Amino acid sequence: MAAGFNSGEYPISSKRLTLDNDPNSKITEFLTNCEDDQLLLLTKFYRDRLEQVIEGVARLCLMFTACDHIGVKESHKVNEMADIGNPADCSKLLLNLVIEKGSRALRVMWESFVEMHRGLPKLEKILRELPTLGPDAFGYMNISQGLSEIPSNLKDLQQKHKETLRVQTETLRVNTILIKEKVKTFQLVDRYAELTVISNVRDRALVEHELLARGRDHEEWREKHLRRELEKIRTDQLFQSSFSQRKSKSGNSAAVCGVPGIGKTTMVQKIVYDWATGKIYPHFQFVFSFKFRDLNTINCRINLRNLILDQYPYFGNILGELWKNPEGLLFIFDGLDEFKDRIDFADNQRNTEPQSTCTDPECWCEVSDIVYSLIQHKLLPGCSVLVTSRPTALHLLEKAEISVWAEILGFVGDERKEYFNKIFEDQTVAAAVFKHVEENEILYTMCYNPSYCWILALSLGPFFTQRDRKRQQVPKTITQLYSYYIYNILKNHGREIENPRDVLLKLGEMAYTGVSKKKIVFRNEDLIEYNLQPSQFLSGFLMELLERDDSAQSVVYTFPHLTIQEFVAALTQFLTPDPGEIGKLLSEAHSEEDGRFEIFLHFVAGLSSPQSARPLEEFLGPFLHQRTCRVIDWVKEKVKGQIGNTETETGKQKLLNTFHYLFESQNKALAENTVGSMETLSFCELRLTPIDCAVLSHVIGLCDTIKHLNLQRCYIQCEGLQRLGPVLHKCQGLRNHLIMYDARKKCVSLVFVAKHGILRLADATLCSQPPLNTEASRSSVSDIVYSLIQHKLLPGCSVLVTSRPTALHLLEKAEISVWAEILGFVGDERKEYFNKFFEDQAVAAAVFKHVEENEVLYTMCYNPSYCLILALSLGPFFTQRDRNRQQVPKTITQLYSYYIYNILKNHGREIENPRDVLLKLGEMAYTGVSQKKIVFRNGDLIEYNLQPSQFLSGFLMELLERDDSAQSVVYTFPHLTIQEFVAALTQFLTPDPGEIGKLLSEAHSEEDGRFEIFLRFVAGLSSPQSARPLEEFLSPFLHQTTCRVIDWVKEMVEGQIGNTQTETGKRKLLNTFHYLFESQNKTLAEKAVGSVKTLSFSRLGLTPIDCAVLSHVIGLCDTIKHLDLERCQVQCEGLQRLGPVLRKCQGLSLFGNALTDSCAKDLASALSTNRSLIDLNLGNNKLRDSGVKQLSVALRNPDCKIQKLE
Repeated sequence: MAAGFNSGEYPISSKRLTLDNDPNSKITEFLTNCEDDQLLLLTKFYRDRLEQVIEGVARLCLMFTACDHIGVKESHKVNEMADIGNPADCSKLLLNLVIEKGSRALRVMWESFVEMHRGLPKLEKILRELPTLGPDAFGYMNISQGLSEIPSNLKDLQQKHKETLRVQTETLRVNTILIKEKVKTFQLVDRYAELTVISNVRDRALVEHELLARGRDHEEWREKHLRRELEKIRTDQLFQSSFSQRKSKSGNSAAVCGVPGIGKTTMVQKIVYDWATGKIYPHFQFVFSFKFRDLNTINCRINLRNLILDQYPYFGNILGELWKNPEGLLFIFDGLDEFKDRIDFADNQRNTEPQSTCTDPECWCEVSDIVYSLIQHKLLPGCSVLVTSRPTALHLLEKAEISVWAEILGFVGDERKEYFNKIFEDQTVAAAVFKHVEENEILYTMCYNPSYCWILALSLGPFFTQRDRKRQQVPKTITQLYSYYIYNILKNHGREIENPRDVLLKLGEMAYTGVSKKKIVFRNEDLIEYNLQPSQFLSGFLMELLERDDSAQSVVYTFPHLTIQEFVAALTQFLTPDPGEIGKLLSEAHSEEDGRFEIFLHFVAGLSSPQSARPLEEFLGPFLHQRTCRVIDWVKEKVKGQIGNTETETGKQKLLNTFHYLFESQNKALAENTVGSMETLSFCELRLTPIDCAVLSHVIGLCDTIKHLNLQRCYIQCEGLQRLGPVLHKCQGLRNHLIMYDARKKCVSLVFVAKHGILRLADATLCSQPPLNTEASRSSVSDIVYSLIQHKLLPGCSVLVTSRPTALHLLEKAEISVWAEILGFVGDERKEYFNKFFEDQAVAAAVFKHVEENEVLYTMCYNPSYCLILALSLGPFFTQRDRNRQQVPKTITQLYSYYIYNILKNHGREIENPRDVLLKLGEMAYTGVSQKKIVFRNGDLIEYNLQPSQFLSGFLMELLERDDSAQSVVYTFPHLTIQEFVAALTQFLTPDPGEIGKLLSEAHSEEDGRFEIFLRFVAGLSSPQSARPLEEFLSPFLHQTTCRVIDWVKEMVEGQIGNTQTETGKRKLLNTFHYLFESQNKTLAEKAVGSVKTLSFSRLGLTPIDCAVLSHVIGLCDTIKHLDLERCQVQCEGLQRLGPVLRKCQGLSLFGNALTDSCAKDLASALSTNRSLIDLNLGNNKLRDSGVKQLSVALRNPDCKIQKLE
């Protein structure tokens, strides 16, 4: 947080407003010279880009909302949006607030931007532009005021032109190679799906790196770069926006590139349609759109007038009027890569002979001259031009005067699902197809591209729409799906080629060479080497790109997707007439360590399956039987040879790959022959994806019995465990710790599957083996129970016993076959509970959303009792109009306050003095906490002058003991935490605070943690937010008590900070931090910890909630010189909670915290913005190559000051 933000003065000295390579402080000078109205105009002009900056960096929000120019309520609203994970709306609101507050707030904001630009590429890019804007910059920004009125004699023509374009563009025509219909037609507005477009063109190496990524890694790679440095741009921002490198009213040229099938032509169509319907670019009076493939048909010299009239003849002799106002004209040229002529902007030459520049629209010249002269502003200077191209032809524009460069990234996040929803009219079908795609990481990787989505939809759709297609036959393996992909191409285009088998054989040989050399782009010489010629059928596999040279040799080809190349390479192994040494070829591929052949081998194994081969054999003839047999023998050999070779990570990975071969082959006899008698299986410390778990489940399902399955530290998470669940009953020994952490939330899960009533977990670590040590005393009833459990009574019967963990010691010597612990709700089960609790599903969704976004509350709801408390406490905020949603509880104390408040509201009138009843009830509850007592009898109630009543039953749940006398009735609070809360509440209801400090200190000194939650509630009840709802019924809390509690918390924190030599000391300090968090008392926290320099919690296990609390407290410190979290097991989720405050540390130890590659992103983000970190210890974690690479990038940041790294 910038110093001085609350001082009322400008917080940042202009002397410090310097940027790299800007020694003359040009940015500072520019901002200083801006008048107030100009600064406002500047902010509005850059608004969209500034929103992206703020959206991607949380600390900007924190800094701006700390400014006095924004009020407390407004600041709260901004922070609330940030807290619930809505950064886009948060940034919009924040900029709105700053603009509303006027010029002073704007100036502070811009100066803050300059101060914090380091490590923020999007922000740095904006700031570097400011000094280069030029003298006419503000006139350019205010272009809307300079719109020229179209002459009256052109209005009718403009209307006719717009109507013509509207008719031409309102339908979307989709060409496909997969169905007999060559074209399908839709309404553009119904089918157009928004694509993510970025305002610069990525390096080709980055694009290829992305293409090689798969599944969620692919999506995460794209989204990471999008968040950090890639600026999104809308199609209505290509001209006259802050993205223009050339800020001028005299016209601009824009270039948009994208890989084949990404949607360039459709985007152009949408731009034209939106202009024609008045949605965008009102300053353009006329738009003319051309496709280079159409321009290729012009074989003579032509002028711009005739070029337009050929396409739009109704302009007649009026074009001369248009030339007078070129600023109102937009020319669009789609598909530069398809243009037959070469345009060289470097030396003003097109084709082979130099030609004069075309400066007159009536001048006759080559088409390439017209295009060149328009882009270079030599013809009709002032007009604007848009050019689209595939990336391989962009070099032609390197020397062109392009103001905006953009690249279409395609679909990101939920945009994929939206596209499938638009393809299928039946949303049930859309959901089924997308679910099938989403569950397959390779298919999911492909569907960032609309063309691939279309292919997937066409391949899978019939299985969910046509009655003659049995859903049981929907491709279950990747090989089967790709077989149907090739099958559909053969079905529609096979007759166009004399011998499709021969063409596919040659194509596959080239594809295999590409896989072996990691080559995905092929030239004509590659095709010629394999005796291939382009054809309509071939184009179904290869998408043509025009390279720099205009000769036939310049054309390049690439498969629609890397996996299609891998599949065709695999297919050719079954088409060759001579099986040769295929075993040797496959073994050499299997031995490659870098995984380049991994998917290829999956496909080879899969094509040995009749289910995959059958559809292809219909057009290609039978696969060579000898070839198929050799593949099966090779798979069998590899599986058997690899089973005993799992000592190394490489060995385990290769065994897993062989299991994938078995899965793809769907050969039950082969699998049973190779793994049927397998007794031990270990993948310890090998990360398994959900697909890996599904494959493992398939293989284990074919085994007789697994004596021991070791999945320790495999990170299988909840989804993976679900895939494994159906076969775990075959395991006699299971080692996995089965306590797993989801990447986003704590996801604790336990599965045990009993077959014939018994699952032996002899050495399993499902949960800690229950400690059992004493023989229970036996009365007549207990004798029966004992004898049944020990199989002395009715031997052979089965017995199930349930118990709280505290009583399990009674069973230590018992003959228990299965030990299990109910860990509660897992994953979506939480959400299902709320859906069942509330009849109104909108309310259920709103309540669960609030719970899910609050890490403390979400952690509670693994337990049905906690879910009930959450539902009862939060429900009224979303059902009753008089409840202010901004007051929805955020801490546990606030939640329980509203729980009691609701009971008081519904039952308070039934009791004469609810404060007195609660006081007595709390005294009994406190005694119970102190004595670890959770069950109360009538005698206990009588001791505290309590009688059962309707109100009281809201707190105590009555249980009838076995004795039918009145004295047998027992009472217990709905949950122990409610008992602890009521015990805490009574401390604020007593008329005499007495020595409350002493009571709290004694509770704090207890080593067994019995008072831990009680003390958190006491601290929380000192907060007005927690006390206010209760005071409505119980009258104000005693102010003296509140003050003493606050003083006690302050004393405990300050006294404990220097006492962390022991584990007990560290635990107590952590507890005091929980007190600070629950109190939500910023002043108290700042006084207690504001000057802390060193914090150590080494070897103390920290939960995600602990990390969130620690983050809250450290956030209030000035600077932490050293934060020691050695062996705290914070793991990835804890690190996410700590991320925002790691930037404050000068010394940081994260030694031995089980940090994996999935943590690296958060850690790298923190390190890249920490300018003070000099000592970092990351030893003894689980970071692999990808994680180390991410951290290396962060550590190479010029701002990084690290001197010591371990």
